[in-house]
Amino acid sequence: MFGPVINVSNIISAFCYSLVRVEPYTACSHKCIYCYVRWRIPNSQKVDPCPEAIKVFSIIARKLRLSGVKPIPARLSTLSDPFQPHEAKFKLSLKVLNVALREGYQIIVNTKGTLISEEPWLRMLKDLASEKLVIVQASLSSMNDETARIIEPYAPRPNARLKTLEKLSAKDIPVAVRLSPYIPGLTLKPSPERVVEALSEARVRHVIVEPLRIEAAEAPGFFSLLGLKRPPMEAYSLRLEDGIPPLLKPHLKARLPEYLTLRDLLRDHGISFATCKEGLFSLHTAEDCCGIYMLKGCAMRPTLYELYLKAGRQHPSIRQIMEVFSSLPQRYVFGERLKAYPRILRKPLKSHEKKLIRILASPEILQRLTPELLVEGDGRLKAKPILQPE
Repeated sequence: MFGPVINVSNIISAFCYSLVRVEPYTACSHKCIYCYVRWRIPNSQKVDPCPEAIKVFSIIARKLRLSGVKPIPARLSTLSDPFQPHEAKFKLSLKVLNVALREGYQIIVNTKGTLISEEPWLRMLKDLASEKLVIVQASLSSMNDETARIIEPYAPRPNARLKTLEKLSAKDIPVAVRLSPYIPGLTLKPSPERVVEALSEARVRHVIVEPLRIEAAEAPGFFSLLGLKRPPMEAYSLRLEDGIPPLLKPHLKARLPEYLTLRDLLRDHGISFATCKEGLFSLHTAEDCCGIYMLKGCAMRPTLYELYLKAGRQHPSIRQIMEVFSSLPQRYVFGERLKAYPRILRKPLKSHEKKLIRILASPEILQRLTPELLVEGDGRLKAKPILQPE
């Protein structure tokens, strides 16, 4: 069973608000050719139910409710699709939703599945939404069904996912779209305008972009398979293997123009926009990257984004980070505030906090993570937006 908190890393610890997770299944049957889980978990092909994860989540949720502590939203899930076909038989994701409703625990659902819009899942989501306890995020890398058939062979087609979102929206369930993996030259086809119109018709409220990450040796074949010219690439991994980064992503100069076009079109349609784990904070039009602003009464951990906002006004010293955190609203959980949480959450969350502080003490790592925040010679943080504020 995977732990209830996502593992510590430079990237996750720097950017992610909601690190609590529930993994109902051990693997995913969609077999997307870009799936990153296969790098992290070798031999992750067999899909087995993981009922113990639901038991642990239930214990955590109950403890928080009884103690009156605000939950940190849980992700359902991070390593497999919680609404893949196996869910029809095992209904473990349904059990997670039931726990969340019973205990008043906020849930962020991430899926390509269409089962989520069927009964009894739809009714449960509607009840959660009425209490502002759920966001449904659907992942899309292309709007074209034939393209998706190549790179996501066993996942529901994009048009089916959009219809699922439309059905959920009609029941007042808040929906977001993760354009993930975002592939320059492909994801916004047939045109940015058509893509945004489709999202607007499905009543999508928030869009998150997360770029493709791929092994260097696989990149030429991947783009050739899609009939695309390989864009310039840059390192995704902060570490090196044999002197080279093991994972690459499309270069910022290939992503940024498309992001700006997309952001402006979304804004015209009243849809908020954010990037995922990219540190492009000046592009964001939402309070947070995941759409947590649509949930009610939850807690969050501080990230580089909060420090970016503070650095734009105060230029705090990295020695004053805990003081900066103390000036944040009560919903932010750190330091002494972590003591209210059960040890199974408190200990890993504290480890993430320590990692974030170490990142700030390493200008080189910080610069690799975000081009928009730097440490000056006197040890003070400075915001350096790639876009000047409007």
